[in-house]
Amino acid sequence: MVKIVKPLTDTQIKNAKPKEKDYTLSDGDGLYLFIKKTGSKIWGIYIEHTKTKAYSPQTNGICERFHKTMKTECYDIMFRRKIYTELKKIQQDIELWLEFYNRERAHSGKYCYGKTPWQTWVEAKQLENLFYSSDSYCVRTNADE
Repeated sequence: MVKIVKPLTDTQIKNAKPKEKDYTLSDGDGLYLFIKKTGSKIWGIYIEHTKTKAYSPQTNGICERFHKTMKTECYDIMFRRKIYTELKKIQQDIELWLEFYNRERAHSGKYCYGKTPWQTWVEAKQLENLFYSSDSYCVRTNADE
């Protein structure tokens, strides 16, 4: 089944009026606007929670490697440079490091091959938009047009 992704427009959002029952407007890619029958609007995002395989040495190794990298490249440096008095400041610095880690820091390994995780993800999304498949066949879509 093909997943249709269309960003919500300003017009759709402004014209979303309360109805007899609560309803949602979705872009098809996780972002949604929940409209209550009282008229209030709440933004939300669907996040798929993935679990690792139990007793999987490869998955455990990947997780352990990430935690070691985060400790040596993020925490050790952060706490050496600053004295934090607020949890909010720590969270901001961690978010900055995660942004760097995912968008600027090249990764070697099974999937990235010297690219950043962000580049790898964007390329995978482009391929996903280019092809869709069912159980028995794969079809090229007109994603470029």
